[in-house]
Amino acid sequence: MIRLKLYGQPTSTYEYVKMKIKEHAQKAGIKIRIDEIKDIKKLISEGIESIPTVKVNNHINLSFNKNEEINDFIKKVNLALLQEGDYRIMKKIIVPTDFSETSWNAMAYAYGLADAIGGVINLTHCYLPSAVDVNTLTENTIKEMKEKQLDEFFEKVNKEWVGEKSSKPMIEKTFKLGFPVEEICQMAKEKEAFIVMGSTGDTGAFKKFFGSISTAVSQRSERPVFIIPHNATFSGINRIAYACEADEIPDANIDAVSMLATVTGAEIHLVHVEEEEEMDMYFDLIKAWKEKYPDNSIQNHFIQSEDVNEALNRFVEQKDIDLLVMTHRKRGFFDDLFHKSHTKEMSINSRTPLLVLQSKP
Repeated sequence: MIRLKLYGQPTSTYEYVKMKIKEHAQKAGIKIRIDEIKDIKKLISEGIESIPTVKVNNHINLSFNKNEEINDFIKKVNLALLQEGDYRIMKKIIVPTDFSETSWNAMAYAYGLADAIGGVINLTHCYLPSAVDVNTLTENTIKEMKEKQLDEFFEKVNKEWVGEKSSKPMIEKTFKLGFPVEEICQMAKEKEAFIVMGSTGDTGAFKKFFGSISTAVSQRSERPVFIIPHNATFSGINRIAYACEADEIPDANIDAVSMLATVTGAEIHLVHVEEEEEMDMYFDLIKAWKEKYPDNSIQNHFIQSEDVNEALNRFVEQKDIDLLVMTHRKRGFFDDLFHKSHTKEMSINSRTPLLVLQSKP
């Protein structure tokens, strides 16, 4: 249980702050105890200079500044509460940014997703100094510049969305030095987080640095990765298409798909694309899914086509799918020489948001 001390007088602002803290703690599944301190002498003896003030577990001290919005103050308190309570049932979402329009659009999608599933966002920038940078500026100078860029991007995000209501998703920021792919994957693993990244589209995905990072992360991360096309917007998740192989159920990390469908009420469309009509294993797949996730609304589709990716894109458009899901299956070196990765291609060419899962080891 987290103990909070709430300092102030019983005004409408004081009561509003208390109500919003309780609401957020309940939503996050965090147990709290609020001790209300209203006595003027006690406020003076503890050096309280502004009210309301909130102390979290006696080591985090947050005071309302009269120049800020009350909802901004509540957000600071609620974020401190989340961090102190290790986020509890809140879903953690990492959004890597390179400060581009592509990553801004991914951030917008992540914000809608967090609002829909009860998530908290970590806006992350990873920077690896290059030889060119170090020759022209000191490493500390470059680091300071990049940290300032992250601060400015974070402020822009807050002005765009966070000021709406105190009940909207929390956003925090992290700056890391190191190889972006490794840092992002490790951070997601440690936090048991989703990753939401932008895709640059089919013409420049391997020419543009950030596009190549999003592709690499989707293949290496042990955690689910959302790849967001540059023109995609979040308008809810009502229909999910899971593009699956017939033998995939035993080794696919598909709990995330069921969770998304359960929280949003979405339909799940199992889609299998095959050149030839081989239905036996696919029926086993349908049976296995229904046994494991009986509460999800399931529809099944078998498509005969020689072009898997084009067939999936057509299906997504015809059925008005909001999220396409695929599993990246790790192969050996020689397998990679002879097998085209449909998941990799779709991470570049998908025209709808793509969720990439990893097969279990």
